[in-house]
Amino acid sequence: MVEEGPWPWLQLAGDPRFRVIRATLPVHGWPPELNGWTFVHLSDVHIRKVWEPVLDRVVDVIRTSAAQAVFCSGDWVEDKIDHTPALPHVRRLLDLIQTPCGTHSVIGNHDGPKLARHLRAAPAQFIDHRLTLIQARSHEIELIGVGGYRRKHARVHRFPLYPTRRPGVPRIVLGHYPSLIRMVSLHLQPDLYLTGHTHGGQVCLPGWGPLISHDILPKKYATGIHRWSDTWLSVSRGIGFSDWQIRVWCPPEITVITVVGGSKDV
Repeated sequence: MVEEGPWPWLQLAGDPRFRVIRATLPVHGWPPELNGWTFVHLSDVHIRKVWEPVLDRVVDVIRTSAAQAVFCSGDWVEDKIDHTPALPHVRRLLDLIQTPCGTHSVIGNHDGPKLARHLRAAPAQFIDHRLTLIQARSHEIELIGVGGYRRKHARVHRFPLYPTRRPGVPRIVLGHYPSLIRMVSLHLQPDLYLTGHTHGGQVCLPGWGPLISHDILPKKYATGIHRWSDTWLSVSRGIGFSDWQIRVWCPPEITVITVVGGSKDV
């Protein structure tokens, strides 16, 4: 895994800098036709009333990443009550980051239940509570969205009702909350689970980590790429700022992931 840096220990809202993390993940049974397939994991953009310079850099990174798809794990907007001022900027961003396999997303706790309706005409597919297929290099990839603007809305009781894995067909799951990995791994058995929400804690201390992770998993899972049983768990720090307009020892980030075939003992 390669991280761009170094980074200032303190960042305030409006700072356009963020890390680009580039990771190559080996997956057992990954189809040879998709070897080297690359996508961008984007999360917690928290767009506000104006188009901020950080969004221009997001567009540049995605365009130069050779990504075949963009997967977002929620929180496109900051204002939980009124999305209206942010919507034109969300649509503009979605127009600018189009990829061959498209942009696919779940909603987050800031997005609320209506955001997807407001973006019906935008070039993005919101996949909350459903399974969909994308075509990549003439091969299918299953996407499942376990979103919900509140953790309890993830409909965990429905996880066992999704179809079982088909041999040779990759499966990627998107969800806003990292803690869902327990049920996701058990019932959906994806190759990757992409999530966010934590902002990496947003305020961290050297040698201690996040003061608050906003999740019930151990704090080491508040950010980064981890192995959870047979699933890769990617927890993004996100791009935006929420509530307090400050990040301490916790730079925002985008993750560019390339998937290759690997052994079962990864």
